[in-house]
Amino acid sequence: MKRPFPRHCFTSAHPPQRDIIKVLLVFLVCLSACATARNTSSTHQPAMSSEEIAIQLDLAESYLRNGKNRLALAKLLLIKDSAPHNSRLFFDLGHVYSLLGDFTKAKTNFEQAVSLQPEFGDAWNYLGQIHASLKDYEAARHAYTTALHLPRYLRKEFPAYNMADLALTLGDLHQAETYARLAVEANWRYIPAYLLLGKILLLQDRITDVQQCYEQAAEADMNNTSIMLALGENLIRLNRLGEACHWFRQIMKTAPSSEDARMASSYLKAIQ
Repeated sequence: MKRPFPRHCFTSAHPPQRDIIKVLLVFLVCLSACATARNTSSTHQPAMSSEEIAIQLDLAESYLRNGKNRLALAKLLLIKDSAPHNSRLFFDLGHVYSLLGDFTKAKTNFEQAVSLQPEFGDAWNYLGQIHASLKDYEAARHAYTTALHLPRYLRKEFPAYNMADLALTLGDLHQAETYARLAVEANWRYIPAYLLLGKILLLQDRITDVQQCYEQAAEADMNNTSIMLALGENLIRLNRLGEACHWFRQIMKTAPSSEDARMASSYLKAIQ
């Protein structure tokens, strides 16, 4: 006669239901762990070397120069974990977010750039522009002023221009003129500064000073049709129509398909 198994034992052919559940749970846990391991190994990006980071930043900036902003952003985000202390990375992120219209993220990244590198003049200048876009004019003024006072920053025409533009927005023509002239002094070939200065002088009805400003600009860049057009328009104000026609014809010769040429043609027809 066979001896029955004790009640607490079981045969491999007939395990109790509770133990089946335990086995299934263990199996599911193992499957989950394997899946997690596979996902981790497929998405984990090894840390980049400083040389690799520099190459990737060069590539992202190339995308930016060619208007491929989404590709630039994707490349920069790929680098981000490997370069948490790279001010150039955060500057580029701020730049691309500003181009995409996300000024909040742009501000955050430019702030990180100047926090990592307080002497980063371009980052201060761009940060000022973002503050101005967000209508935080005092913060914009602080950022531009900081850039202007950096002893090693060599492109001070940009924050000077932006300070002039900000002052003009706020209705302070005297300060606007001061900073526009500073921008011209910082870089005598920076044509936008001449155009802004001319606009500020014109608002003060100083037409003769406007003419002098534009003539200096024409000497700085003799092929710039924006300056030619501004010169021609101001010569009309001075009733020097023959000289105005000279500049309008020069525009049509230099850039016949441009919007400036279309405007010049309209002026010539009106004068003749």
